[in-house]
Amino acid sequence: MAGPPYTWNKDIKQLFNSVDIEHMGEQGLDLASYATVSKRANGILRRLKDPDDPMPPPEDGGPWPADKIAKFEWWAKNGTPE
Repeated sequence: MAGPPYTWNKDIKQLFNSVDIEHMGEQGLDLASYATVSKRANGILRRLKDPDDPMPPPEDGGPWPADKIAKFEWWAKNGTPE
């Protein structure tokens, strides 16, 4: 997948807001952690793209717009650069 070189520190960690981090932290997923998000990137991407059960849910400000999903997808499919 071609595209700009997104990195965790410069681009990706800012995609998750405090509500996302708090909500998923309660479920055992630390969205503020590079190690956790990079390890679970494919699962997170599936949830971001799931129209029937999007992450984050509408009551928490979701789903993400297509440009944010595309940025995360590029990062996930290109080795999750830190």
